[in-house]
Amino acid sequence: MFCLAVILLAINICLVDSLKIILQLSADTKIASFKLKYSKHLTADKDEISSYQYVEIGGFVAVIGEFDSNLIKSLFFDDSVEAISIDRKVQAATIQEFAPKHLVRIFQENKIKRNQRMNVMISNNTSHAYILDTGILASHSDFGDRVTKIGQGSDCDTNGHGTAVASVVGSELFGVAKNISLIDYSVLDENGIGNISSVICALDTIIKLRRTGVILLAFTGEKSVVFENALQEVSKLGYLIVAPAGNFAADACKYSPSGAVGVITVGSINSCTDMLAPFSNWGPCVDIFSDGIDVMTLGVSGEEIDIRSGTSLSAAMVAGLLATYMGENNTADEAVSRMRRMAIRGKIQPKEMLAQTSSPNLILSNILAHY
Repeated sequence: MFCLAVILLAINICLVDSLKIILQLSADTKIASFKLKYSKHLTADKDEISSYQYVEIGGFVAVIGEFDSNLIKSLFFDDSVEAISIDRKVQAATIQEFAPKHLVRIFQENKIKRNQRMNVMISNNTSHAYILDTGILASHSDFGDRVTKIGQGSDCDTNGHGTAVASVVGSELFGVAKNISLIDYSVLDENGIGNISSVICALDTIIKLRRTGVILLAFTGEKSVVFENALQEVSKLGYLIVAPAGNFAADACKYSPSGAVGVITVGSINSCTDMLAPFSNWGPCVDIFSDGIDVMTLGVSGEEIDIRSGTSLSAAMVAGLLATYMGENNTADEAVSRMRRMAIRGKIQPKEMLAQTSSPNLILSNILAHY
């Protein structure tokens, strides 16, 4: 029932007086009964049960808060607790680099060539996507009036990562889905760092809106079984979760959310060579690859344009295309099936490395001939 990470947590818990954790309750445990059972064990400065957050996402029920070490030891042996996770950090998966290029690769069979025509087909279908990131600069003219803020925070982005990925999903200049409505929920701070508890609470808010769509989680962090359990429940409710594979040149299955069941995980290639990006994670948890090197995005200073690299940008392209498909009345499953059916096969190098690591040799494509 408990993973190795939880066992290590129990062993090392004596090193701190208290710790912020996420408790996933067992299937037959109600939040009310948990409150009744443990309210008297809370620390003196946490004796108000309302200071804790309670999340219910389908069959995933969790309590988030700071617990003292003695209480955590008790919870470790309690059958009412399914799993325990430290509230780990996640961070934006991006690499800042130079030189221009964009998403033409999605619309052609072969790699980008020097001096080629850069025409793309534009879809006018309307849809929406949830962007959980550092925020979106909603006032940028390239978004029009298509950004809606939910959750806490202002309509700005002091980091720039959220605006960048949102622009690849759906800005007028650089977006895959030009008419998409972007729903902004800030979960990362000005340094591009946040906690999985904030993401879980954001997901809880989103499902209460009862408006299924694509959810872009353009960040990565250490493996968390509790986090992945929550994501799996969101996926079961008809939402499409897209995440970057990560920028560690390692197995994407070792990280969250990239290793979660039900998440569409995206790695990066260089669309000028169709080579695997040197930073991109790989492995059986990756579903597809897309351009991730020198991607043109919107910036947050005036009307500037940024050039960025990273699997976050690749994930944003996939999110935009999947949102387009869902806007054409495809269900989440139908949209994913269509993406895989239209993907370009066998072009990524090195083929041997991909085969050895059980990575798919699939490049994101929207060429009608593949449909």
